[in-house]
Parts: sequence; structure tokens; C-alpha cells
Amino acid sequence: MSRALLFAAAWVITIAHSGTQAPRPVELAPHQFPAFREIGAFYFDGLDESQVWVNLEPAHVDGPPDPIIFNITVTFPGTRLLREPATVGFRPQVRCIPAVYPTRPRLPVFALRIDSAPRIDLSPDGKTSFFMPSCGGDNAGLNQTWDTVSATVPFAMLRQLVSAKAVTVEAIGFTVSLTPEDFEAARALVRAVEHGVTVKK
Repeated sequence: MSRALLFAAAWVITIAHSGTQAPRPVELAPHQFPAFREIGAFYFDGLDESQVWVNLEPAHVDGPPDPIIFNITVTFPGTRLLREPATVGFRPQVRCIPAVYPTRPRLPVFALRIDSAPRIDLSPDGKTSFFMPSCGGDNAGLNQTWDTVSATVPFAMLRQLVSAKAVTVEAIGFTVSLTPEDFEAARALVRAVEHGVTVKK
């Protein structure tokens, strides 16, 4: 085989190989206090743990004010995640400031309706989903308001959520729906972590 043919064959192999290389993990600078629908990222030294997250503001189906902040968080040891996360945290929380609907009971309920699929019940079970306080209270734990559900779900469920046309969240006594802006922010989070991610210190 001539040198020209050998060079051409090597060039084709190189191009084919470069086209099939796995995408490189994203690198994120520390961003501990993002605005709503912006990606947050931070390495917590005391925990030796990184978190990448986004806070959504779903629309209240009964009209404003919107009572729920829906947090989606990916957590992993150290600063580098080399592959797609296995799980992700879903955490709907009643808005603390300004306080909303203070007389409405906070219920230990969390469920998703994704398009026309069956209702997904993520209500607290004490194993992968928990009911906890976030707003108010004092150092002794008195006068706390139980207003947050924290659930750990497969990352595949986040992919299902971001590919949907409509998502309704039933949480803590309220029903809200993801807005187009929420969907775009959640998709941005998936893009940030799906091939691995590094959080800079």
C-alpha cells in the first residue's frame, strides 16, 4: 500500500475515533447562592462532598402567590463525578420568605404527575423520602414548621421529567405545575452532570 493510501486510511480512522469519543465532564466554578433557575455548585469541605443543584419556581394551580420552591440536587463525594449520577434529590419546600399561606396545614405528601403517566408517589416513607422542617424555629428546635419533603430518586426520573410536556407537583398541601422556564432550568442541570462533572474548590 502506498504512503498516500496509508496516510488517508490513518486520517479516516482518526476522524472516526474522534467522532466517537465520550463527552468530557463539565467543570463548574463555585456558585453557592444562585438565583432561581440558575445552576448552583459548591464543594463542602467539612463533608468532602459536592452538590450541583437548581431551584425551580413552579406555578401554583390556584394562582399566585406561588408557594413551593422545588429543589433538584445531585450530590457526590469529593469534587469529581466521572459518570452520570445514579440518583438525584427532589426537594419541594414551602417558601419561607415571604411566608405564604401560613394557616394552611403542611401535609407529608409529595407526588408527581408526568404527562399522562400514572401518579408517582414520593411521600415520606422514612427510607428514601423524609418530612422535615426548614422555616422558622429556634436553636432548641421549637416552633419549627414541617414544610419540606426530601426524596432520593433514580436519575432516570429526572430525565423523564425534563422530557415531559407537563409536570404537576403535589407537595405539602399544595399543587403546582412546572413552567417552561422550570423545564429549561432542569434540562440545563441534566446537561451539566449527565457526562460527569467537576466542581472547582
